[in-house]
Amino acid sequence: MKNWVKHFATFVAGVSFVGAAYFIPEGSFIAFITGWLFLIPAAVVIFLGYGLTKYMKDRII
Repeated sequence: MKNWVKHFATFVAGVSFVGAAYFIPEGSFIAFITGWLFLIPAAVVIFLGYGLTKYMKDRII
């Protein structure tokens, strides 16, 4: 396994997320809803804008 540090960090992050959901369920739910309603659509808008700018630059040439 080449990137064992990366795999270990991912494992620790997953375990801590599950632990947080177990010990603080309402806080984890609010964080999940915030991510689902705001962060994912923001990322989609950013990627669509980036794609549109690349498309317009390639189209003008």
